[in-house]
Amino acid sequence: MRIKAVVEYDGSNFVGYQIQNEGRTIQAEIQKAIEKITRVPTPIVASGRTDALVHAKGQVFHFETTMDLTFAQWKKAINSYLPEDIHILSCEEVPSDFHARYSAIAKHYEYILSLDEYSPIERKYVYQLCRYLNVNSMQKAAKLFVGEHDFRNFCANDEEETKSFVRTITFFEIHSVEKRIHFNLIGNGFLRYEVRMIIGTLIALALGQINEQYILDKLSGKSKDPVPYRAPGEGLYLVDVTYPTTQKDLANYHTHTYRCGHAIGRDEEYVISAINAGYKVLGFSDHMMVPGIDDDIWTRGKGSELPGYLASIESLKKKYAGIIEIHTGLEAEYFPELEEWERSLLKSGQLEYLIFANHYRSFDGHAFAGYYGAGNTSDEDVRKYQEMSVRALKTGLFSYFAHPDLFMAGKLEWTKACEECAYAICHTAKELDIPLEINQGGIRYTIEEGPFDYHERFKYPYFKFWEIVKEVGNKVVIGVDIHDPKEFGHVASKLSYEFADKMELKVMSRVPFKKIR
Repeated sequence: MRIKAVVEYDGSNFVGYQIQNEGRTIQAEIQKAIEKITRVPTPIVASGRTDALVHAKGQVFHFETTMDLTFAQWKKAINSYLPEDIHILSCEEVPSDFHARYSAIAKHYEYILSLDEYSPIERKYVYQLCRYLNVNSMQKAAKLFVGEHDFRNFCANDEEETKSFVRTITFFEIHSVEKRIHFNLIGNGFLRYEVRMIIGTLIALALGQINEQYILDKLSGKSKDPVPYRAPGEGLYLVDVTYPTTQKDLANYHTHTYRCGHAIGRDEEYVISAINAGYKVLGFSDHMMVPGIDDDIWTRGKGSELPGYLASIESLKKKYAGIIEIHTGLEAEYFPELEEWERSLLKSGQLEYLIFANHYRSFDGHAFAGYYGAGNTSDEDVRKYQEMSVRALKTGLFSYFAHPDLFMAGKLEWTKACEECAYAICHTAKELDIPLEINQGGIRYTIEEGPFDYHERFKYPYFKFWEIVKEVGNKVVIGVDIHDPKEFGHVASKLSYEFADKMELKVMSRVPFKKIR
């Protein structure tokens, strides 16, 4: 079989990704680890090479093997033999015609530069220029690189050995956070040193050493005369690699942000990753931020952050109009004392939609308690879950029900109470025309954390629940339930669609939002 793996590494102590005559390399370390498992030499093929000191958050490689292990077993086994500066994020079986390099359709790089005072702690992870730059001039000039160009003057590739220097950059965004500048580039492929030479050239522009006409002349490709500017390797990160998907009209309405306290990444990073992964629709639905509650941040976001959340998503809608469709929502609990507040958010137009999620058994007006996804869920708990779920759906506030089978994450056996709960939820949702969500988060947690073997069951979606969904004839949506921009490329995405196919469920590509008058 052919295995695709996603790997993260700290490139500080490597002479590059590819095996070389001298020096430590990422490829050599991974191949040694796999050989210890398979007992035979096992070469790996990567999406591309990274240079000395360059890091990766989502490098991809593939290898061939006759050893039959689950995805979780491959990940755990390889990681057990890897050094601490390399870590496998995921493994999955792919078709024999998949190729880590030649099947890739896009790569996303990020470069981080600091204008702040020199820091010895950060010296391996950020280019510390430590001087003022005109960011506006770089943002304006970055647009010159977008599109198809001949990049022969922005690379170190040999003219005689390179068939074509033409590459396409589809996205180039520069933003500053305090005294750090982040450069994000997405393209169909990059030549050797191309990203670093583009960044170096923009730095020269911001320092007043060159002008935009210089860049245009170098992009003309009329002659081979490489720019003399190259940013250092330590600020560069390969963020992720995109491959063709068999799914069309990809949409995700279940997206979290750092505000919930257990997600990471800027709001815009989710947008960039969604675009890179081929999504046409992205709905932000972070955990509800209840006014007056600012200290229950693990289970829900701070109430004081709601205005900033709404403003941020609104600005992203405008910025990415015509590129990706963005919507504003919240993933919300239902308790009677919250109903009027939730209704007001929809009625006022502050939110476009609410996703219902039944996570907690109780709410005292200050904090939520009794997580249903934890172990030792009793039949009485299931009956309470059923009662609150049906009550919530009947309010008419919610456009769909997220992970409706979450109660099975904490229950080892399917009981009569579970069956009654499933039928009650499915019949109510069918009557009210509310879709039920196959949740990729439960699949990710099963693969990464256990305790179940995903071949036998996921934490959720739970097979018997979805057999009832099929019987009743409910509408179905797939939600990424994303808490990290990298999760758009997780193997859970593939498994969620396979699950829907196996259960013979038709997945909706668009979700109509409930209208509240």
